This record gives sequence, C-alpha cells and structure tokens, in this order.
Amino acid sequence: MSVVLAAMADVDGDADSAIDRVCAAGVTLLSLKGAGLSLMVDGELRGTAGVSDPGIALMQELQLSLGEGPGVDAWRGSAAVLEPDLSDPVVVRWPAFAQAGVEAGVRAVFAFPLALGAAGIGGLVLYRDRLGALSADELAYGLVLADVATQVVLGLQAGAPAGTLHELLAKEPAQAMTRSRTRPLLSAPDPGRGALQDPGYGCVAGI
Repeated sequence: MSVVLAAMADVDGDADSAIDRVCAAGVTLLSLKGAGLSLMVDGELRGTAGVSDPGIALMQELQLSLGEGPGVDAWRGSAAVLEPDLSDPVVVRWPAFAQAGVEAGVRAVFAFPLALGAAGIGGLVLYRDRLGALSADELAYGLVLADVATQVVLGLQAGAPAGTLHELLAKEPAQAMTRSRTRPLLSAPDPGRGALQDPGYGCVAGI
C-alpha cells in the first residue's frame, strides 16, 4: 500500500480530488491509458466520481448508459473482471462498450469492485492502450488501488453532514456525459448491498 500512497502523493496538481489522485496513481503504477471510479448510490450504480483524465470520464459514463462493461460486471459480481484483449475477447461480454473502447484506443480493461463488507460501493476500472493480461504484481496493485479508493470514499463520506453525500462524491466530472439523476440506469441485484445513498432519494446509510 505504501507504493500506491507514494504514487498518489506524486500526482501533480491536475487531479481535482483524492479520488482523482487514486486514478492518476493507477495510471502511473500500471502504465495505463486511464482509470475511472464510479459509485453505487441508493442501490444503483450511478455517475463517475473520479477519473485520471477527461476522456476516461466519457468511457465510464458510457458503461452506465449502455448498462454493460467491466465496471458494471465487477460491481454486480463483487469480483475483479479482467479483459486482456478488448478487440478480440475469448467471450464477448460487452459488444457496444468494446467497440466504443477500441475506437477510443482502449485495448485491455481491468475492473475491481469497491466494497465495505458485503455492501457494494462502486467500481474502479483500469484502461490500457495495449493488449495483455496484468502480471501478478500488477494485479496486486490493482487490488490495493481498489482498497485505497474504498477508504478514500469512506473517509470523505464520514466528513459529510448527516443525510448528504460529500460534495466530492456528489459532483461528477465536468466532462462526463449529461444524464438525468432522476432515472436510475442500473438496479442493484440485491437492494441490501447499497452502502451510499443520495439525499434526493434517502438518507446516507452504511457509513
């Protein structure tokens, strides 16, 4: 974990928040094209809370709009989802997302769930511009990045007023696609898994 924290400390001033710094640290440690983090709010996987760069915000939001992608599967299955060849996968899982990703220069994607016990909080997705699986060390870094991201989210929320989301969690990146927050795109397979709630839908719970 010390290596991840050191990488976060070395991120330049372009990172707007601690969550963005986690994503930027992942880019540095794993030589990524980018990284993004989406949160589950009120039992639904919603908007992007952190990204390494503006282009990745669009890829993150695309998963939520399409209802498919590695981040969606990692959240739903509560397990890492690893795709070393997005252009020619062994099993076709996300045809629309994969096509858009390849067109954007993404060649491999790796997603890790964020969770507090059995409660799903969101997902961290790592994007690479070259083919290939993660090495054992890289996989370990991915798991640590997800753990650090979880702690950052929980730490931010702990400092928020009762019944509200922390402003850095509620505010999506400016470059993200515009979507209405009044209509959930994805519903949780188990309503009890939600750890965060939007004040527009209920009180904050589980944190």
